[in-house]
Amino acid sequence: MLAGKKNLPAENISELMSLLRANPGKYSYASSGVGTSLQVLGEMINVEGKVHMVHVPYRSAPQIVADLVSNQIDLAVLPLNLALPPYREGSARIFGTSER
Repeated sequence: MLAGKKNLPAENISELMSLLRANPGKYSYASSGVGTSLQVLGEMINVEGKVHMVHVPYRSAPQIVADLVSNQIDLAVLPLNLALPPYREGSARIFGTSER
């Protein structure tokens, strides 16, 4: 899932993509490390969406969630089981899911 911090100035995927296109390199996304499937998905969003998000690799997915809900990172590519709890609590947004 592509999750975002609560105060990101976009409400849906269309607004997010417009925001990213208007601000290349300004926003970052976290994943569970370089070369992981989650990082590859983030790069696919960059290529397919014609945007430029900066990758921030993490060693621990729970740390990604902690930093996302505390607004330390802009976006994160996370597994469903880690993205849903902060979304349900209202501390993060969900912008999309992947079939890959």
